[in-house]
Amino acid sequence: MARETVGTPDWEALFWEETPYPGVFVFKLDEEINPENPDMPLLSVFALKVNPNSQIPRHIHKREPEWREQVTSYEPGDFEILRADGSEKISSELLVITIKPYEVFGVINNGPRPLFFTSRMVPGFTGYEEIEEINQQGVDSQA
Repeated sequence: MARETVGTPDWEALFWEETPYPGVFVFKLDEEINPENPDMPLLSVFALKVNPNSQIPRHIHKREPEWREQVTSYEPGDFEILRADGSEKISSELLVITIKPYEVFGVINNGPRPLFFTSRMVPGFTGYEEIEEINQQGVDSQA
C-alpha cells in the first residue's frame, strides 16, 4: 500500500508540469495504483500552482458518484473560488473544500504571488478527459 504524503510540500523543490490552463502547473505528490484496474488509481494527490492573474476555469469532473476531491490551501492569498452560482473572494484564509462529481469548481489567483494548494482525489485522477469546462452561460442554463 502506498504511503500518502503528509504535511506542506516544499513548493520550490517540485518539478512543475504544465496543464492545459495557462499559468497553472501540477506535480504528482502521491498515487496509489489499483492492482485490479491500473487505469483507475485508488488515490491521487497533486500539488497545484496557480500563477498571479491565472485561473483554473469553472469545470466539473465527470466521475462516479462516490468520487471526491479535497482541495487544501496552505498559505493565505488573494483569490476567488468559482462555483456554479458565482464566486467567493478569499483573502488571508486557509481553506479545505470537498468537491463532488459534476460539482462546478474553479480558482482565480488575484494576488501578486503564486497560489499553492493540494488536490486529493479518491478514486484517483484518470486524466484531463474527465474534466469538462463550464462557461458562465452553461452554468446559468443549468441552474
